[in-house]
Formats: sequence, structure tokens, C-alpha cells
Amino acid sequence: MTPVIPEPQLRNPLIRLGVAVSERIIGRRLATARLLAWSPKVAAGAGALEALAPTAGRDLPERTLRLARLTASLTLNCPFCIDMNAHRHRQVGITDAEVYALRDRREDVTKSFSPSERLVIAYARGCRRPRSPWTTRCDR
Repeated sequence: MTPVIPEPQLRNPLIRLGVAVSERIIGRRLATARLLAWSPKVAAGAGALEALAPTAGRDLPERTLRLARLTASLTLNCPFCIDMNAHRHRQVGITDAEVYALRDRREDVTKSFSPSERLVIAYARGCRRPRSPWTTRCDR
């Protein structure tokens, strides 16, 4: 996919190195990372946000974290987020049927979600953008 406007060269050597390393790890060209790198302040902010986001660890399995991120992405209907969080979903044990069930909001169709995963899915769905400025779904 080619961008609509010509892509300027990445002048900052640290950002250029970071994008190159990220693309090598992921194994594909990261158009969004390159877009963020056009503005070093935006790139630093996005990097800090991702660094502070929850990661899998002793108490949180990678599958559960990926389910939470994928559910939030599908709930917000963000194409970039969906692409980023659905990438390599099979490697953490999420099947295509489970992704489609999340997309269609029918996780009851597949019995493969554990009770704790269903809780994470419900929480990720409940924390979407508020419909009015006075209430949020997470406050209830």
C-alpha cells in the first residue's frame, strides 16, 4: 500500500533505528510507525503509551491480553488497532472462529473462552467511548 502523500525521509537517527528494528521484529513494513515518526514528539508519545500499556506476565497470559486488546479494537472499530492486535493471533492460541465471534459480539457461540477471558472481554467492551458526556460505561 502506498501513502497518499510522499513519505518524507526519517531524519532522526534514533527514530529511524527504532522503526527499522520494529519492522525487522514484526516482519513487515509498518506504515503507521513511519507515519508517527514524521513527528518525533508524536512518536515519543506513542512509544511511551505503548510502554505503559499492560503486558503479559506472571499474572496475565499473553492470550488474555491479546483478547482484551482485540476486543477493545473491535469495539471501537479502529482499523489500525484491529490490524495491530489481530496480527499473529494464532500464535497465542486465538482461533479464527474466536476472532469472528468477538467481531460479531457472539462469544457465546464458541465455548473455548474461559470464565476469566469472558470477564476480560466484557470489561473491554464496557469501557468504550461514552454515548453522552455525562456518563461512561465504566462508571456503572
